[in-house]
Amino acid sequence: MTSRMTSGAAALVVLGLTGVSGTGMAHADGTPHSGWWFDIGIGAASLSSSRDAPVSGSSNWADGVIGGRLNDRWLMGLELGGTSTSASSDDNSPNLGGTVSHALLAVRYLPQADHGWVWGFGVGPAYYNNAAAELFSGQFNSGSGWAGNAAIGYDWRLGAGKSHIEALLNFEHGRISLSTPFDGHFNYTTVAASVHIAHF
Repeated sequence: MTSRMTSGAAALVVLGLTGVSGTGMAHADGTPHSGWWFDIGIGAASLSSSRDAPVSGSSNWADGVIGGRLNDRWLMGLELGGTSTSASSDDNSPNLGGTVSHALLAVRYLPQADHGWVWGFGVGPAYYNNAAAELFSGQFNSGSGWAGNAAIGYDWRLGAGKSHIEALLNFEHGRISLSTPFDGHFNYTTVAASVHIAHF
């Protein structure tokens, strides 16, 4: 993540955490489900991009969420994460490697209150970072744009508390406008499988 993400994510923090103050909906046994939502996950990803894009290939995936539980079924928060790839060893390849990251307003839907299937989606600013290019150009990042994310997975509650473990499959699509020393733009699609530890 870079410091430029702060301004792009500020509005999402406000929107995401405004709902935290909402009253929890009563559960069947009369116990409300509400409070903070924390989530962190890692996994593997495949990033494909449009022709002549500076980044593509197999990579690592990491993200984390902070937010709140709105009621028995809905969670909302700010999701920060992304994927990084290495530069191609082929001199004729445009792949220079780098990181594609995001700051999303994320929402999760739980058909059951404390375990089972998980559905999610998010939208927000996305960034392309290339450390070598940024050192040369003096820019904070090498490009920025917007992305949307959809996720499906399964959640297991650990014991009787609020800790959970999740397996998620993420689909993300975005468009990045490049900045100096690059020019133009590129579209990308990331498919990632990850394991998460959550508390809600």
